[in-house]
Amino acid sequence: MVHFTRSLLAGKGTSSPPWRILFFGTDRFAISPLKALDSQFLDTVRDFSLNHNIPIYYWLGKEGWDADNNGAINIHPSLLPQWKGASPISHAILTGAKETGVSIIPEDTMFDDLSEQLARLGTKMLMYTLENLEALRRNPAVLHPKLRASWARRLAKDTGHIDWTRDSWLIIRRKWNALSTRVGVLTSWKGQRVKLTKMSKEFFILTPEEKLSTIPGEVKFDRDRDVILIRCEDSWVGVKELQFETKTAITARDFFNSYLQTCHVKGSSKTCFEDLANKER
Repeated sequence: MVHFTRSLLAGKGTSSPPWRILFFGTDRFAISPLKALDSQFLDTVRDFSLNHNIPIYYWLGKEGWDADNNGAINIHPSLLPQWKGASPISHAILTGAKETGVSIIPEDTMFDDLSEQLARLGTKMLMYTLENLEALRRNPAVLHPKLRASWARRLAKDTGHIDWTRDSWLIIRRKWNALSTRVGVLTSWKGQRVKLTKMSKEFFILTPEEKLSTIPGEVKFDRDRDVILIRCEDSWVGVKELQFETKTAITARDFFNSYLQTCHVKGSSKTCFEDLANKER
């Protein structure tokens, strides 16, 4: 879809015309700048793609790709050269970054929340760039000297796997924040894949006695808080809801009644979640 927006320099002694813009975007991050450019065409683009069931390169044509006289502008939600690649927001959260783009990341930020914030910020920067494109070209950006280049690789299916022996509470929380709505946070229960669908923000202390008497992956039910507690490397992780593969999500109490009590009745000495990667080797 071609959009038009007028440069702030137009009509001020320059010959800058309104820019002819061909917009490309994926997922919800692209919705905000598209609306800012011209929201009236959203339904047109959506209806065309749905009715014809074809990706853009089939109906754009080589002429469209080559008709790029003024270059391309890319909104990338990271402080380049940090996190170049397909999944910058997820990797920023996974590594515990405190800043990305020009936004301060508050504690316990979820992927969807951060994506929306960066989309709004990217929209403002895109509109400013289009309106001042010629002036900005005369004064190109300079790389931040303190930032090291890093690569935000595409998320793999096993990125969200939990290793209860090695992963600390903080690492698991970061995985939850970054991946729970993407590839999912996954573990294994007696050979079955399990997705954690609701996690408690609370940090549950592992006492010295418990560190000696329990093992990573061991699970117990906290009746007062209505959560199951799973032992990780340095503490207990509170899970409020989980989902076995091909089944609907169940609450922690349902898990206790249907799975934990059954194990106790059968006399199992330890009831543990396991590293999914080890189970699939």
